Amino acid sequence: QGVEPGRIVVAGDSAGGNLTLALLLRARDEGLPMPAGAVALSPVADLTFSGDSLRRNDGIDDMFSADLVDGLAPAYLPQPELCTHPHVSPVFGDYAGMPPLLLIVGSTELLLDDSVRVAHRCPSAQLLVWHGMPHVFAGFDFLPQAREATRRIGRFMRECVEGEPASRPATDAAQEQSAAAPREPAVPVHAVAPRADAGALLYLAVAAVTGLLWLAGLMGWLGPRSMLANPVLWAATAAVLTFMWVEAASVGWRRVRWSFAAAVLLGPGCGLSVFLFMRASRPTGDRRA
Repeated sequence: QGVEPGRIVVAGDSAGGNLTLALLLRARDEGLPMPAGAVALSPVADLTFSGDSLRRNDGIDDMFSADLVDGLAPAYLPQPELCTHPHVSPVFGDYAGMPPLLLIVGSTELLLDDSVRVAHRCPSAQLLVWHGMPHVFAGFDFLPQAREATRRIGRFMRECVEGEPASRPATDAAQEQSAAAPREPAVPVHAVAPRADAGALLYLAVAAVTGLLWLAGLMGWLGPRSMLANPVLWAATAAVLTFMWVEAASVGWRRVRWSFAAAVLLGPGCGLSVFLFMRASRPTGDRRA
Protein backbone atom coordinates (compact mmCIF):
# COMPACT_ATOMS: atom_id res chain seq x y z
CA GLN A 1 0.00 0.00 0.00
CA GLY A 2 3.01 2.29 -0.28
CA VAL A 3 3.67 2.56 3.49
CA GLU A 4 7.29 2.44 4.56
CA PRO A 5 8.10 -0.57 6.81
CA GLY A 6 9.61 1.87 9.30
CA ARG A 7 6.17 3.38 9.81
CA ILE A 8 4.48 0.06 10.64
CA VAL A 9 4.07 -1.56 14.06
CA VAL A 10 2.40 -4.99 14.00
CA ALA A 11 0.20 -5.95 16.96
CA GLY A 12 -2.06 -8.78 18.06
CA ASP A 13 -3.59 -10.35 21.15
CA SER A 14 -4.03 -14.00 22.15
CA ALA A 15 -4.14 -15.99 18.88
CA GLY A 16 -3.37 -12.70 17.14
CA GLY A 17 -0.23 -12.51 19.26
CA ASN A 18 0.77 -15.88 17.83
CA LEU A 19 0.26 -14.55 14.30
CA THR A 20 2.24 -11.40 15.14
CA LEU A 21 5.25 -13.41 16.29
CA ALA A 22 4.95 -15.88 13.40
CA LEU A 23 4.81 -12.98 10.94
CA LEU A 24 8.04 -11.55 12.33
CA LEU A 25 9.81 -14.89 12.07
CA ARG A 26 8.59 -15.62 8.56
CA ALA A 27 9.31 -12.11 7.26
CA ARG A 28 12.86 -12.35 8.64
CA ASP A 29 13.34 -15.87 7.23
CA GLU A 30 12.17 -14.81 3.76
CA GLY A 31 14.25 -11.66 3.70
CA LEU A 32 11.27 -9.30 3.65
CA PRO A 33 11.44 -5.76 5.08
CA MET A 34 10.79 -5.81 8.82
CA PRO A 35 8.30 -3.52 10.57
CA ALA A 36 9.46 -0.86 13.00
CA GLY A 37 8.24 -2.93 15.93
CA ALA A 38 5.63 -5.37 17.24
CA VAL A 39 3.29 -5.74 20.21
CA ALA A 40 1.93 -9.08 21.45
CA LEU A 41 -0.68 -9.17 24.23
CA SER A 42 -0.97 -12.52 26.01
CA PRO A 43 0.22 -14.40 22.90
CA VAL A 44 -0.49 -18.10 22.44
CA ALA A 45 3.12 -18.84 21.54
CA ASP A 46 3.43 -22.55 22.38
CA LEU A 47 0.94 -25.00 20.89
CA THR A 48 2.68 -27.86 22.68
CA PHE A 49 1.50 -26.16 25.89
CA SER A 50 4.69 -27.14 27.70
CA GLY A 51 5.01 -24.02 29.86
CA ASP A 52 5.01 -24.56 33.61
CA SER A 53 2.43 -21.81 34.11
CA LEU A 54 -0.17 -24.05 32.48
CA ARG A 55 -0.13 -26.09 35.67
CA ARG A 56 1.06 -23.44 38.12
CA ASN A 57 -1.80 -21.04 37.29
CA ASP A 58 -4.52 -23.62 36.70
CA GLY A 59 -7.41 -22.67 38.96
CA ILE A 60 -6.49 -18.98 39.27
CA ASP A 61 -6.74 -18.10 35.57
CA ASP A 62 -10.15 -16.44 35.20
CA MET A 63 -10.78 -17.42 31.59
CA PHE A 64 -9.22 -20.79 30.88
CA SER A 65 -8.50 -24.12 32.48
CA ALA A 66 -5.71 -26.52 31.59
CA ASP A 67 -8.25 -29.06 30.32
CA LEU A 68 -9.79 -26.51 27.96
CA VAL A 69 -6.42 -25.37 26.60
CA ASP A 70 -5.33 -28.95 25.92
CA GLY A 71 -8.14 -29.26 23.37
CA LEU A 72 -7.23 -26.12 21.43
CA ALA A 73 -4.19 -27.37 19.50
CA PRO A 74 -5.88 -30.39 17.83
CA ALA A 75 -8.77 -28.16 16.76
CA TYR A 76 -6.37 -25.66 15.19
CA LEU A 77 -3.73 -28.06 13.84
CA PRO A 78 -4.59 -31.77 13.50
CA GLN A 79 -0.94 -32.69 12.79
CA PRO A 80 0.72 -32.65 16.26
CA GLU A 81 4.20 -33.07 14.76
CA LEU A 82 3.92 -29.53 13.36
CA CYS A 83 3.25 -27.94 16.75
CA THR A 84 6.97 -27.41 17.37
CA HIS A 85 7.50 -25.51 14.12
CA PRO A 86 8.47 -21.89 14.96
CA HIS A 87 5.81 -20.50 12.60
CA VAL A 88 3.19 -22.47 14.58
CA SER A 89 4.71 -22.17 18.06
CA PRO A 90 6.85 -19.02 18.00
CA VAL A 91 8.31 -19.83 21.43
CA PHE A 92 10.69 -22.18 19.57
CA GLY A 93 11.84 -19.50 17.11
CA ASP A 94 15.20 -17.79 16.65
CA TYR A 95 14.70 -14.07 17.29
CA ALA A 96 18.03 -12.77 16.03
CA GLY A 97 17.63 -9.61 13.97
CA MET A 98 14.17 -8.78 15.25
CA PRO A 99 12.77 -5.26 15.65
CA PRO A 100 11.71 -4.04 19.12
CA LEU A 101 9.04 -6.31 20.59
CA LEU A 102 6.69 -5.49 23.48
CA LEU A 103 5.05 -8.40 25.33
CA ILE A 104 2.26 -7.76 27.86
CA VAL A 105 0.71 -10.53 29.96
CA GLY A 106 -1.08 -11.11 33.28
CA SER A 107 0.67 -12.98 36.09
CA THR A 108 -2.27 -15.36 36.68
CA GLU A 109 -2.57 -16.49 33.05
CA LEU A 110 -2.09 -20.10 32.02
CA LEU A 111 -0.12 -18.69 29.08
CA LEU A 112 2.24 -16.55 31.20
CA ASP A 113 5.29 -18.64 30.35
CA ASP A 114 4.67 -18.27 26.60
CA SER A 115 5.49 -14.57 26.89
CA VAL A 116 8.33 -15.08 29.38
CA ARG A 117 10.04 -17.68 27.18
CA VAL A 118 9.70 -15.56 24.03
CA ALA A 119 11.18 -12.60 25.91
CA HIS A 120 14.12 -14.71 27.00
CA ARG A 121 14.78 -15.74 23.39
CA CYS A 122 14.38 -12.28 21.88
CA PRO A 123 17.17 -9.77 22.67
CA SER A 124 15.01 -6.83 21.55
CA ALA A 125 11.99 -7.75 23.71
CA GLN A 126 10.44 -5.86 26.60
CA LEU A 127 8.20 -7.93 28.88
CA LEU A 128 5.59 -6.36 31.16
CA VAL A 129 3.82 -8.73 33.57
CA TRP A 130 0.89 -7.25 35.48
CA HIS A 131 0.14 -9.00 38.75
CA GLY A 132 -3.34 -10.44 39.11
CA MET A 133 -4.51 -9.47 35.62
CA PRO A 134 -6.43 -11.86 33.31
CA HIS A 135 -5.89 -12.87 29.70
CA VAL A 136 -5.69 -9.86 27.34
CA PHE A 137 -6.59 -7.57 30.25
CA ALA A 138 -5.58 -4.52 28.20
CA GLY A 139 -8.89 -4.90 26.37
CA PHE A 140 -10.88 -4.19 29.55
CA ASP A 141 -10.57 -0.42 29.39
CA PHE A 142 -12.59 0.09 32.59
CA LEU A 143 -9.57 -1.26 34.51
CA PRO A 144 -6.86 1.26 35.45
CA GLN A 145 -4.23 -1.40 34.66
CA ALA A 146 -5.65 -1.71 31.14
CA ARG A 147 -5.50 2.04 30.61
CA GLU A 148 -1.91 2.09 31.81
CA ALA A 149 -1.04 -0.80 29.48
CA THR A 150 -2.60 1.10 26.58
CA ARG A 151 -0.45 4.12 27.42
CA ARG A 152 2.64 1.92 27.48
CA ILE A 153 1.72 0.46 24.07
CA GLY A 154 1.19 3.91 22.58
CA ARG A 155 4.53 5.15 23.92
CA PHE A 156 6.31 2.04 22.61
CA MET A 157 4.78 2.43 19.15
CA ARG A 158 5.73 6.09 18.95
CA GLU A 159 9.30 5.28 19.94
CA CYS A 160 9.49 2.54 17.30
CA VAL A 161 8.20 4.78 14.51
CA GLU A 162 10.40 7.69 15.57
CA GLY A 163 13.43 5.41 15.46
CA GLU A 164 14.46 5.59 19.13
CA PRO A 165 12.83 2.66 20.95
CA ALA A 166 13.76 2.63 24.61
CA SER A 167 13.46 -0.13 27.15
CA ARG A 168 12.21 1.63 30.27
CA PRO A 169 11.74 -0.45 33.42
CA ALA A 170 8.55 0.23 35.32
CA THR A 171 8.99 2.59 38.26
CA ASP A 172 7.70 -0.04 40.68
CA ALA A 173 9.29 -2.94 38.81
CA ALA A 174 9.76 -6.41 40.23
CA GLN A 175 11.22 -9.57 38.72
CA GLU A 176 8.75 -12.22 37.49
CA GLN A 177 10.67 -15.45 36.92
CA SER A 178 9.35 -18.51 35.11
CA ALA A 179 9.98 -21.96 36.46
CA ALA A 180 10.25 -23.18 32.86
CA ALA A 181 12.57 -20.47 31.53
CA PRO A 182 16.22 -19.54 32.03
CA ARG A 183 16.98 -16.78 34.52
CA GLU A 184 19.65 -14.73 32.81
CA PRO A 185 17.60 -11.99 31.07
CA ALA A 186 16.12 -9.33 33.34
CA VAL A 187 12.67 -8.26 32.24
CA PRO A 188 10.87 -5.09 33.39
CA VAL A 189 7.62 -5.91 35.17
CA HIS A 190 4.81 -3.61 36.27
CA ALA A 191 3.69 -4.94 39.64
CA VAL A 192 0.56 -4.29 41.68
CA ALA A 193 1.29 -4.76 45.36
CA PRO A 194 -0.68 -7.60 47.03
CA ARG A 195 -3.30 -6.52 49.54
CA ALA A 196 -3.03 -7.14 53.27
CA ASP A 197 -4.57 -10.37 54.59
CA ALA A 198 -5.87 -8.53 57.69
CA GLY A 199 -8.06 -6.35 55.49
CA ALA A 200 -9.42 -9.43 53.74
CA LEU A 201 -10.43 -10.99 57.06
CA LEU A 202 -12.14 -7.76 58.09
CA TYR A 203 -14.28 -7.86 54.93
CA LEU A 204 -15.16 -11.48 55.68
CA ALA A 205 -16.25 -10.55 59.21
CA VAL A 206 -18.42 -7.70 57.89
CA ALA A 207 -19.98 -10.10 55.37
CA ALA A 208 -20.89 -12.52 58.16
CA VAL A 209 -22.42 -9.80 60.35
CA THR A 210 -24.42 -8.14 57.56
CA GLY A 211 -25.63 -11.51 56.30
CA LEU A 212 -26.86 -12.48 59.77
CA LEU A 213 -28.59 -9.12 60.20
CA TRP A 214 -30.31 -9.57 56.82
CA LEU A 215 -31.58 -13.02 57.80
CA ALA A 216 -32.68 -11.76 61.21
CA GLY A 217 -34.65 -8.93 59.62
CA LEU A 218 -36.12 -11.21 56.99
CA MET A 219 -37.21 -13.90 59.43
CA GLY A 220 -37.70 -11.82 62.55
CA TRP A 221 -38.77 -8.33 63.49
CA LEU A 222 -39.34 -6.83 60.02
CA GLY A 223 -40.64 -9.84 58.12
CA PRO A 224 -40.12 -10.72 54.46
CA ARG A 225 -42.99 -8.55 53.17
CA SER A 226 -41.69 -5.34 54.76
CA MET A 227 -38.12 -5.93 53.66
CA LEU A 228 -38.85 -7.00 50.11
CA ALA A 229 -41.22 -4.07 49.61
CA ASN A 230 -38.57 -1.55 50.64
CA PRO A 231 -37.41 0.34 47.51
CA VAL A 232 -34.22 1.49 49.24
CA LEU A 233 -33.06 -2.10 49.65
CA TRP A 234 -33.81 -2.87 46.00
CA ALA A 235 -31.92 0.23 44.89
CA ALA A 236 -28.96 -0.67 47.08
CA THR A 237 -28.96 -4.22 45.74
CA ALA A 238 -29.05 -2.95 42.15
CA ALA A 239 -26.18 -0.55 42.84
CA VAL A 240 -24.05 -3.26 44.43
CA LEU A 241 -24.73 -5.74 41.62
CA THR A 242 -23.80 -3.10 39.03
CA PHE A 243 -20.58 -2.24 40.85
CA MET A 244 -19.57 -5.90 41.12
CA TRP A 245 -20.32 -6.52 37.45
CA VAL A 246 -18.18 -3.54 36.39
CA GLU A 247 -15.31 -4.60 38.67
CA ALA A 248 -15.68 -8.37 38.09
CA ALA A 249 -12.33 -8.70 36.31
CA SER A 250 -10.52 -7.64 39.50
CA VAL A 251 -11.95 -10.70 41.28
CA GLY A 252 -12.34 -13.20 38.46
CA TRP A 253 -15.43 -14.11 36.49
CA ARG A 254 -15.59 -17.54 38.10
CA ARG A 255 -15.47 -16.24 41.66
CA VAL A 256 -17.68 -13.17 41.32
CA ARG A 257 -20.81 -15.33 41.11
CA TRP A 258 -20.51 -16.03 44.84
CA SER A 259 -20.73 -12.34 45.68
CA PHE A 260 -23.74 -12.01 43.35
CA ALA A 261 -25.46 -14.88 45.16
CA ALA A 262 -24.66 -13.34 48.54
CA ALA A 263 -26.07 -9.97 47.47
CA VAL A 264 -29.34 -11.52 46.28
CA LEU A 265 -29.83 -14.01 49.11
CA LEU A 266 -28.17 -12.28 52.09
CA GLY A 267 -28.45 -8.61 51.20
CA PRO A 268 -26.35 -6.03 49.37
CA GLY A 269 -24.09 -5.39 52.36
CA CYS A 270 -23.12 -9.04 52.57
CA GLY A 271 -22.64 -9.34 48.80
CA LEU A 272 -20.40 -6.28 48.65
CA SER A 273 -18.34 -7.47 51.62
CA VAL A 274 -17.88 -10.91 50.04
CA PHE A 275 -16.76 -9.22 46.82
CA LEU A 276 -14.24 -7.02 48.65
CA PHE A 277 -12.97 -10.04 50.59
CA MET A 278 -12.36 -12.00 47.38
CA ARG A 279 -10.65 -9.03 45.76
CA ALA A 280 -8.40 -8.50 48.78
CA SER A 281 -7.47 -12.17 49.10
CA ARG A 282 -7.12 -12.98 45.41
CA PRO A 283 -3.90 -14.85 44.56
CA THR A 284 -1.36 -13.05 42.39
CA GLY A 285 1.72 -14.15 40.55
CA ASP A 286 3.67 -13.89 43.82
CA ARG A 287 1.36 -16.33 45.61
CA ARG A 288 1.92 -19.68 44.00
CA ALA A 289 -0.96 -22.11 43.84
